Amino acid sequence: MKKILSIFLFLLLACIPSMRGQEVQPIIHYGAVDDSTAAVYNVDGIFRGTLTLPSALLYEGKQLTVRAVFANAFQEQKIDTLILRPGIKVIGEQAFIGCYHLRAVVLPSTLTTLGSLAFADCVRLEQVTLSPKLEDIEEGVFYGCNHLKVVNIKEGTYNIRDGAFKDCKQLDNVVLPASVNFIGHEAFAGCKALRHLKILGSDPNLMVLPDAFGDLDKSQITLIVPKGCKERYEQSKAWAGFSITE
Repeated sequence: MKKILSIFLFLLLACIPSMRGQEVQPIIHYGAVDDSTAAVYNVDGIFRGTLTLPSALLYEGKQLTVRAVFANAFQEQKIDTLILRPGIKVIGEQAFIGCYHLRAVVLPSTLTTLGSLAFADCVRLEQVTLSPKLEDIEEGVFYGCNHLKVVNIKEGTYNIRDGAFKDCKQLDNVVLPASVNFIGHEAFAGCKALRHLKILGSDPNLMVLPDAFGDLDKSQITLIVPKGCKERYEQSKAWAGFSITE
């Protein structure tokens, strides 16, 4: 049976009276996966302010590396800044869904899996830098993040799945690394502010599903391609309708 750990995280914030007149301090529950690793299971109470998850913790004389955040672990918490230390590899489905106060996310370079809808409906989220080890941007990861303006997708990402950035209404500038070879259904649908899409790859024949950009007016989006590649992109059905430049 997995051992369950509990760590009290005391936040420095103004005291807000509860129903009983006292603020209840939130508790993170960690589970020991094996003798050397742990995962974040869930949380009791409400977080406010900055949340930093450690890369390791000490339990019964052993140092455990924190490797994962389980599904729904911080759903609808009042975090405004999230910092995940290097060592964390997995963020589960809907782990931070509905964290309406979240504005900034620092994801570790060790992250390999970001589950579907992990940050969906984080309506105040403005900026995210993704991990270079993240091969897939899963379904709906940033769905409904309508204040998201900047996304830094790293070389090594291959797939942008269905609805990954759907309804990110303020996303105006996207850079796709050369490694990307698939853009799924409605991946960028509803991104009404999108005006610049830069592609670093010289091969235009990646798989872009017909509704990847929803009903956006592609003629209003400047597709910036590598020098010497404009003609090839103009001949590709995947990029028909875009205003293409080098």
